[in-house]
Amino acid sequence: MLYDYEPEWRPTGIVELDQTDVLAWKRPGWPAGFNRVAYAKWDERTAETRIEELFAFFGDAPFHWHVGPSSSPADLADRLIRRGLVVAARPRMMTIELPLPAGWPTNDAVRIAEVRDEAIARLSLELAHHNANDIARMLPERMAYITAPWRRGAMMVAYVGDVPVANAAWRYSSDGRCVYLTGAETVEAHRGRGIYKTLIAYRAATAHARGCKVAAVLANSETSAPILARRGFADHGALPLVVPPGVP
Repeated sequence: MLYDYEPEWRPTGIVELDQTDVLAWKRPGWPAGFNRVAYAKWDERTAETRIEELFAFFGDAPFHWHVGPSSSPADLADRLIRRGLVVAARPRMMTIELPLPAGWPTNDAVRIAEVRDEAIARLSLELAHHNANDIARMLPERMAYITAPWRRGAMMVAYVGDVPVANAAWRYSSDGRCVYLTGAETVEAHRGRGIYKTLIAYRAATAHARGCKVAAVLANSETSAPILARRGFADHGALPLVVPPGVP
């Protein structure tokens, strides 16, 4: 989920560190979410040296680093914390077989609009709390992506009446068996009305129709994870997000 992106998609300015034991990338001048360690698999002997090399790779750029259960060594998160990084969040990796269980609740008042034009694309970025400067440079890339014949991802905006109340995204795995549910957020004033569960249902149904067998999500441990656990999602553990101090 953290690195299964389309190989054809190489945004301008991206710099990759792609080796057998580590995958990371950065986009100088962009926010922290565009600079990421996708995976690191080291042994006890080399871990400290390799951590130092990654810090040098990012330099002054802020970055995100999810330390998943397949990362190594086992105490990698603790090593990073000792190096001065902080845990920004502890999302849960959760999955469910498709189709969703019978009786999955939805809000019939919600209308879904997939991102297919610039107006909806801009709105989806605004709902994701990007500032005006970031939207100005992200919008052309988003439009290029959604018109690409090889894309495996999609985005949407949810409405109640004419009011935009949520955004979400999803991406299909390279083998077509899994849908990665990403980037869902409901406007605070409209939470608690089943909108998030409706976003899950729409993406799951779309993926099942495409042939996907499993849905996967990195769920917020305090908000979405409890909802999904009650609805049959399996919890595979935390993927701590470690970042330099002060990075959102």
